[in-house]
Amino acid sequence: MLVVDARPMRLEDCSAKLRREDSLECRATGARDDHDALRTSLLASTVALTFRFDGQPVAFGGIVNEPVLTEAPTRGLVWLLTTDACRAHPLATHRMALRFLEACGWDVLHNHVDAHYLTALRWLSALGFKVAPPAPWGPFGAPFHAVEWRRTWTHSPS
Repeated sequence: MLVVDARPMRLEDCSAKLRREDSLECRATGARDDHDALRTSLLASTVALTFRFDGQPVAFGGIVNEPVLTEAPTRGLVWLLTTDACRAHPLATHRMALRFLEACGWDVLHNHVDAHYLTALRWLSALGFKVAPPAPWGPFGAPFHAVEWRRTWTHSPS
């Protein structure tokens, strides 16, 4: 089993090369380039991490807090961008994501995923995200799926 070293993301991390699929999805959301997408996500995030295996960045992720009503659960916009190193460690990456979701503290996480990024959509389903039918989204009206994850409580959250 590989050890995941998740450190706070820094602007220096933004120089890593993203997977082609992630890069294309970033363009569909209006980002100029990968650096712009990572930098914008990092600066907006309440939590932002770099996930590393053997010192190499595998993925970057975070959560942007959203204002909620006092009766509503903690809700955040979750994001994850991966590098090619992710392909070499699929099981460890999956376990890392499950640990992140369990430990994050948010009750509801959501975002939109490019309808062409089938690998990501299958993976999010396996992680417990509900995937909505595709609909136009973003600055170009490209087809995206809304995705949402809800914490399942095994006991009263009181």
